[in-house]
Amino acid sequence: MNKQDKQVVLMALGGWGITPAWSGNILNYLNTPHFHNLWKTFFHANIEPFPGKYSFQARQGSEISFANMGTGQINPDEGDQINDVIKSGIFLQHRGMQNALRSVKGALHIISLVDTRGKHSRLEHLAGLLVIARGFNVSKIFLHLGLFGGDDPNDRAFYELQKIIQMIELFSGVEIVSLFGANFVLEDSNKAKSVKILFNLLTRGHGLYFNQNFTEMFDRYYQKGGLDNAFPPSALNNNSQIIGRIKAGDTIFIPTLKIDSIRPLVKIFDSPGIVGTLLDKKKLSNVKIYTFFDHGMPSNSISIFNRKSVSNPLSKVLSDNKLTQLKLAHLDKKFQIGYYFNGGNFGKYGNETRKLFPIQRLDQNWLLGAEEIYWDFRRQFIKRSHNFYLVSFSNADLLGHYGNMDIASKAIKKFDNIIGEISNLTLEKGADLIITADHGNAEEILEKQTGERKRYHTTNPVPYIFVSSKHLKPPAETLTLEGDIPPLYDSYTHASIAPTILDLFGIQAPDQMQEKSLIANRELIRS
Repeated sequence: MNKQDKQVVLMALGGWGITPAWSGNILNYLNTPHFHNLWKTFFHANIEPFPGKYSFQARQGSEISFANMGTGQINPDEGDQINDVIKSGIFLQHRGMQNALRSVKGALHIISLVDTRGKHSRLEHLAGLLVIARGFNVSKIFLHLGLFGGDDPNDRAFYELQKIIQMIELFSGVEIVSLFGANFVLEDSNKAKSVKILFNLLTRGHGLYFNQNFTEMFDRYYQKGGLDNAFPPSALNNNSQIIGRIKAGDTIFIPTLKIDSIRPLVKIFDSPGIVGTLLDKKKLSNVKIYTFFDHGMPSNSISIFNRKSVSNPLSKVLSDNKLTQLKLAHLDKKFQIGYYFNGGNFGKYGNETRKLFPIQRLDQNWLLGAEEIYWDFRRQFIKRSHNFYLVSFSNADLLGHYGNMDIASKAIKKFDNIIGEISNLTLEKGADLIITADHGNAEEILEKQTGERKRYHTTNPVPYIFVSSKHLKPPAETLTLEGDIPPLYDSYTHASIAPTILDLFGIQAPDQMQEKSLIANRELIRS
């Protein structure tokens, strides 16, 4: 078959790890019979999602997994990058950091999210900033902090905020002057409205007020059922004075890691069409803005460190070979299926189409909107509109975080039907389907030792299943009598996926792809 006539589908299941069946695993045989039947029937393997020396914080996101899937190599985590330069001492000597701190003429404003899991920001990065600022004799440092936490009492932003409060006691002239919920940064709805609210908070002090008795304030807030992400925009009121507002000549540093949290914070001061009056723009025109990494938007901000990009990711190789590609995902995977999968490149390649779908509320739709992704894929696939399809579902991950075993079990069973529909459709049309996952979560909704809700992603293996009409046989190990999948790594990583897809199209993988195709030795697999 000519490669232009071929169709290959990569289905990425968010939060779908592998562990033996137990009371905290909603991905068991009874809830996911379609998935388990595919595992039993077709060639499969266990993939190690985080090979090497990734930190705990790096393992809490799916960015690395998608980067490895799309590039055929093991990529560094950007937060770990900053950790390494801090530990080595390079951070203090880095020319970009020194230039940024040397440019401070007024006050230094640090705007960041407070994240207990370290996905969006890390405490050690803030500490490094304060150390180098002290070395440049910056006298006024104001912290504007967005609270990011889960709905679990053990996963509250105040615990991380307490660490920051203790840390800044070691530095003179540092104060926490603004607090706001992360929803004002991360939610995609009403983005312009949120940007205006934060602009008025940070420049004028509009919002509620707080004093420095943080413990009392948060005790009252949590007792009333308040959530970190919805914390009302609030400014420090010190002796009836609102201090620490951003004004002309000040410097802003945004030490946030994830693109989807950097962009809204930059937009507050870098989007003349969205916020402020003409007078505001004139007053703030000489404010300097620095970020750790580039965010891919036209901007006056300056990035300090370079993101490591890959010159020949899968999407580029497919584009160079005149193959079309369609990427469908829940909205939370916007940058995963784009920037990260494409090897650290913000733009689209030729013949590449992306479509995002909102995550629907669980109390209104147990499929969380996955059926919309499925039907869109089905329409395009039947028309043979594209050669390569990346279909990303966040269901298992979202249900794992939700934590209600009864509802999550029923919801994942409904989603398993979509897995069955997609596999049947690809087999019917003679296409090849690869099923994998970014990381684990739903296989351990509860802590095994305590029975309490588990709030973090797991490091368990994730699946690789090659569903094909070529009838490639599974290896000897298969399901146990109880329907368990052996939870052992097979020495494969996500980096094997890109060369496998190229192999299916009959295209030689570029030298940069370090892993080998999982179907290269077909005779061995058939044995």
